Formats: sequence, C-alpha cells, structure tokens
Amino acid sequence: MSNEQNIPPIELSTKEIPSLQSNVASDASCILDAEGHCITCSDEALPARVQRVDPQAGVAFVTINDTIEEVDITLVDDVVPGDLLLVHGGVAIANIDKDLITLRRMTLDHSCEQIIAAGRAMARAFANGAALLAFGNGGSTTDAQDLVAELLTPPFPDWTPLPAISLTNDIAVITAVGNDVGFDNIYARQVIAFGRQGDIALGISTSGNSTNVLVALEQAKKQGLLTIGLSGYDGGKMAHSAAVDFCITSPSDHIPRIQEAQATVYHVLLEVIHTLIKKENTHGHEIR
Repeated sequence: MSNEQNIPPIELSTKEIPSLQSNVASDASCILDAEGHCITCSDEALPARVQRVDPQAGVAFVTINDTIEEVDITLVDDVVPGDLLLVHGGVAIANIDKDLITLRRMTLDHSCEQIIAAGRAMARAFANGAALLAFGNGGSTTDAQDLVAELLTPPFPDWTPLPAISLTNDIAVITAVGNDVGFDNIYARQVIAFGRQGDIALGISTSGNSTNVLVALEQAKKQGLLTIGLSGYDGGKMAHSAAVDFCITSPSDHIPRIQEAQATVYHVLLEVIHTLIKKENTHGHEIR
C-alpha cells in the first residue's frame, strides 16, 4: 500500500495553487495572494510542467499555456522532468508535485494499516447490504459527492455499483434543518432518517473539528453504523472521538494539500473495497 505507483494521480487546477505562506521558496521577493497574483508587481504565478532540466545552468524548460519557456530553478530543489512547478516572473518558486507526493507518502505511512482495515470493514459492510452516507463542508462537500458518484458509477467496468448517498446534496433539507434546528445538525438529522444498523457513515473534515460532521458521526455510531473519518492537521477532535471507528489523517496544515491527500485516501479505499468484493464474488471468499 505504501508503493507510490498504487496512488491514483490527482490533477491540480490553477485555483488549487497554494499561497506564498507555506509552499513558496523563502528567497522569493514577491508576495502572492491565495489566487496566485503578486501583490508586489501584479504579475501572476502560473503552473508549469517541466520538459527538460539543465542543472548546470540552473534552468528548466517548461510548458506554460502551451508554450515552452526557460525558467530559473535555483530556488527549488531536485527538479526533474515531469514536475509541476509554480513559476512567477521567470523563476520557479515552488514544486507543487513534490509537496503533494510528500503528503501522500506521509498519509500512507501514518495511516496505512488504518486505510486497509477501514477498506476491509467497508467491503464487509457493503457485502452485507450496507449503504454509505457521505458528508462534509466546503471542499469536503464536493469530495463527499465525488466519492458517492464513484460508488454509484464506478470508473472501471469490473467494479460493481454500490449504494451511497451524499447528505450534502439536498439544499431544501439542509436549509430547513439549519434554520429550524441548527447548522450543527444538518447531517445528523439525515443520518437519523437514512441510516440503518450496518450502514457506513463517512465524514470528511480538513481540520477534524467540524461540529456538524462530528455530531453526525456520533449519531451514526448510536444507530450502529460503521463510522469512517478523514481529517487533516493532527486529526483534531475526530482523531480522539470514540464515535469514529477509523480516522485517517493527512498530517498537514495546508488545506489544498490536505484535500488532495484525502482524495487519494478515498480512492485507495475504493480500490481495497472493490478488490475484496470482486474476490468474494469470483472465488466465494468471505470478507473477514
């Protein structure tokens, strides 16, 4: 599981490029905002894929907006062809791929056994007729939706569609509960309605401290659901909650990188689940 080749690739969009605070070389003189625009000179930092490196000259030839450009790489270590750099004013100021790969490895090193155990427990639950309920806030909302979409419409023809619901989808329900009962209960009320003993509740929180996610996981535990949590930072309250059967933490304080690592985690969980279910269907092996 710790082999980097087994980790699905994640495409990075321009909006996901980190700000200067945690990922840009400290010698860079310009200051970037969260959108990659320079406050100092009004220039824009752009993603660039490395095509060729001249280490003696300290430059790399990169693709920016479908054109090949030469950029200075003296502020960034260990640049190789294929890396995705953040380039500003002709200078590479961050290696986005290295940051992401490092966090992926840290996540797998930190939680490899948890991922395998959680995937096995989820596969066992699905084999027994469970449905999965997924939820989160902000970017974690879309991650929950993506996970459910891949369960209902698998990306590979030999994967079996599995029942899943994203509790983030029904805006009428969310606003009704938020208005009448409180935002902390928008997912817990749906768990009460949809959750059955033996089902799976999966909550995603980059901080591990999202109250509505924690409340929903606590409610799910009371109802006899298998509970899975994906967190960032040091795991937050989620990592210490008795209501969470498996908490998988991506140890970083940079939210975009956490979200990308969490996407890797749930894709690996899907692989574990479908591998075990396929083995059971093909060979009659009971999932243990």
